[in-house]
Amino acid sequence: DNLFVDDEHTWVIDFERCGPGPILRDFVELEVDILTRIIGVDGNTPPLYEALLRVLVSQTRPDQVLICPAELEEDATLYKAFCVIIHLRRLAYEVAKFGHMDEYLWGILLDALFAAFLAQDMPERRLRALKLATILTERL
Repeated sequence: DNLFVDDEHTWVIDFERCGPGPILRDFVELEVDILTRIIGVDGNTPPLYEALLRVLVSQTRPDQVLICPAELEEDATLYKAFCVIIHLRRLAYEVAKFGHMDEYLWGILLDALFAAFLAQDMPERRLRALKLATILTERL
């Protein structure tokens, strides 16, 4: 909703919260939005969606290379989400220089819970946010 994408560029079009704030907030919010709203699970099986979440939360260091499981590569939507999130995390690390993934993952957990709260009238999105929060809670 806050991005305009054409054939060659991505443009940020909403600067509502510009200014001082948690350095990882924008990265975390975008990742949660990708995982809970943008990709959906239409046509994707819940086990594949869960596999995506589990591989993403398995990262322990910002410089760790995650390998996409073969079954995720077969689903174009989930594979694209995986690649975008990995790139997003690299950008977050370049900007914030955090030392351990737990700092980033705690942000994901808190934002996933907030997204679940906001999505009370959108049951599928709420369930995806709660699934993400559950898997993160197991990990953290």
